[in-house]
Amino acid sequence: MRRDNAVVNGKRCLIAVVAALVVFGTFAAALAQGQTVTLQGRVQWIAGEKMMLIPDNGDRPVEVDLKKAPLGDYETLTEGDPVVVSGEVSSDGTKLIARSIQPAAR
Repeated sequence: MRRDNAVVNGKRCLIAVVAALVVFGTFAAALAQGQTVTLQGRVQWIAGEKMMLIPDNGDRPVEVDLKKAPLGDYETLTEGDPVVVSGEVSSDGTKLIARSIQPAAR
């Protein structure tokens, strides 16, 4: 009986930790919304009004929405180009909406 209680308590504890991480992740994304975010990295690929950026800090690739960035900022970019992207996190927290894209030092 004691072992069963330990398993139940362990599961409850695990569920609480997972729930806390989900809430924290949502809260962290909400904090960044509306604030300017700047990322430095390399262009993984670019097509139309969408770009994937590989951040220099080793984080996972970031989707970049180019619709609000000046065309002149990205029209000549190619795979591997180093850039600095400034913009805002989307409302759903899944991408960066670029306002400015500048070349970065190689």
